[in-house]
Amino acid sequence: MRLGEILKAARFGRGLSQEQAAELLSRHGVDAPSKQSVCNYEAGRRLLGPALLLAYAEAFQLDLAVLCKAAAREDRGTRR
Repeated sequence: MRLGEILKAARFGRGLSQEQAAELLSRHGVDAPSKQSVCNYEAGRRLLGPALLLAYAEAFQLDLAVLCKAAAREDRGTRR
């Protein structure tokens, strides 16, 4: 599963809009991402750094190792 798909599924699972997800992430130590940023992360148009991966893991109770592995695959251009 692609990183963006994981992030979107987590947001949908909590019933949040992209704007609400951005607000939630800002409460987990990330400098106030915008709704557009959340859209870009979910669409795979922007790679997440370590701080954002950790914020997503904490905010949405996701396994950080799974997020890191998905991010590494996308960084290498593979989707296995």
